[in-house]
Amino acid sequence: MKDNQILNFVRNRYYTGKMLTSKDFQTEQLYMNQKRSFLNHMMYGTGVVCGLSVKKLDETSFMVESGVAIDEQGREIVVPASLVKKLSAIAGVEQLTGNRAALCLRYKEDMIHPVYSIAEEEEGREYEYNHVQEGYELYLEDISEGDSEEEEDFLCKSVFLRQEDFKITLMLPKTVKKGKKVKLVARIEKLSDRNWGLSYGASLQLASFRQEDGSQELVLEGRDIYLDKGAVMEQVFWLCTKQNQVEQTSILLEHGTGYASVADCDCKVNDDLKLQVNVTDMSLEKIASSQLGRENYENRVKKAQREKVVLAELSLLGADGAYIITGIKEREAKNYINTPESLGKRLTYDSYFAEPELKPQTQQLKAAEAVVQEEPKEEIVMTNGFVEIPLHVGMKKGDVCYSDEILHGLGKGDVYVKVGVQCMEEDVRTNQSTRTTIYGNSDLFKEDDHMKVETAVKVYNDKGSFQIAARLTGAQKSIVLMVHWVAVKFHNEQSEPEEEFADKRIVPKTSAVKLAPKESHCFQVEFEHMSSSRLTYELTESESGEITQDGIYTAPDKTGVYEIHIYCTDMPEISTYVYAVVKKADAEENASLGKNDNQ
Repeated sequence: MKDNQILNFVRNRYYTGKMLTSKDFQTEQLYMNQKRSFLNHMMYGTGVVCGLSVKKLDETSFMVESGVAIDEQGREIVVPASLVKKLSAIAGVEQLTGNRAALCLRYKEDMIHPVYSIAEEEEGREYEYNHVQEGYELYLEDISEGDSEEEEDFLCKSVFLRQEDFKITLMLPKTVKKGKKVKLVARIEKLSDRNWGLSYGASLQLASFRQEDGSQELVLEGRDIYLDKGAVMEQVFWLCTKQNQVEQTSILLEHGTGYASVADCDCKVNDDLKLQVNVTDMSLEKIASSQLGRENYENRVKKAQREKVVLAELSLLGADGAYIITGIKEREAKNYINTPESLGKRLTYDSYFAEPELKPQTQQLKAAEAVVQEEPKEEIVMTNGFVEIPLHVGMKKGDVCYSDEILHGLGKGDVYVKVGVQCMEEDVRTNQSTRTTIYGNSDLFKEDDHMKVETAVKVYNDKGSFQIAARLTGAQKSIVLMVHWVAVKFHNEQSEPEEEFADKRIVPKTSAVKLAPKESHCFQVEFEHMSSSRLTYELTESESGEITQDGIYTAPDKTGVYEIHIYCTDMPEISTYVYAVVKKADAEENASLGKNDNQ
């Protein structure tokens, strides 16, 4: 896609009576192709969409898997099927001059289907190609300095040293966020193949930055650095951005502190080194979006002049077109395109490696829970509720009524239950009804116009329930007695009775399996009336196979029935047994059945 093609979109204008020629149809095709390529280039960029892995088969051949790529002009390149190629048959192999080559993919068009052209006036051209076949081509080219380096426009760069052997560049984002850490990188590149060492040093003055120890002076230093030609080494320093009111700041080289030497010879360094960056309160997401979108259209288009997509870097041995492949490197040579379709898969993939970051409040809560767990493990559990106790008509003072048996929900054990009588009273000040509950002896509130009762509670410790009894100590004023109850249980894990283990158990999902010799099976259990716990697996006799700590059992060579003991590591009383039946006959029968099925 050339500059003039991108900047000038021309399409047909149709009108009644317009005569269409081949030029008009070509314009129509060109407009649609350019629009699609333009969007591909602007929205997706350049690189591999999927596939196109390169694998070495032997010293002289390799395989490229099927896949899709987009070149820097926005054109789609489709390799519909995997292909095997000989190194000697790849274009460009005879022009290689070094032992490192880039395997490149580029878009290619072929004219196909020749047809007779009756309108052709030029002699010797009676036939024209009827179709254009879109395809691809693989070729090799030398890897020169800077081929693999992409220009990061969002970085502020300043060269500290540049001479024929080494180059040192300092890099920092052009815009940083207040209060956030930012990475300063000193990038060292080897430019020559001479085996000379580099030593350097400098002191940087940090205005709106500080190091983790609070220092505002950053010392750069390197001693006796030896690199191969084309190799890159980076020194990384993390700086903290201050919370201040500045919108722009700089990192400066303190004059007189910079020095460098190559092969024990002093080199001139940049004493005026300066990194000038912007400081903002914007979120990191907005900073990244603004920096990536700041580049103007013309500059971006001018970069899209190459037609290749690099698939891999080949290490070669030989000369004059006769090479053998010693290695293939894809990871650093290939660029993948992040498409919306692959975003979900990438997030799922990342979730297997990155633990979600806890919010500060959650982190504080976790820390508080850890402290609580170190205290005596006494837990107070409470439940409450309401119950209506029906009263017989015409009850007199001294008569007793009872509630049904009520489950308090705290399980078996010692539980304390307190009850109170609830009633509605008229508030003379507001002339409204209010609800009150009296716990204890209601006779003490003589002026209140409520039903006088005396209550008692009977707790069934082994059943997890209780019953309420109420005796009238005054006149009956209602046919229903509304009672509010509160149940409290004190539980100490250190003094938990051993009989409670009877309710807890582990149940194997498969209690017995049939296995062939050396076959493996994973034994798993379900936890009943308890939370999941750490398990221990043990073989009950020697030479009965092998079992790992996660329950994967491998049968021995000899047949037999073997027992495996599974128990909770922290509560050995809770245990179960599983069995492995090892039979050679089973394996032989299955094999014979398989043969019969095939026949």
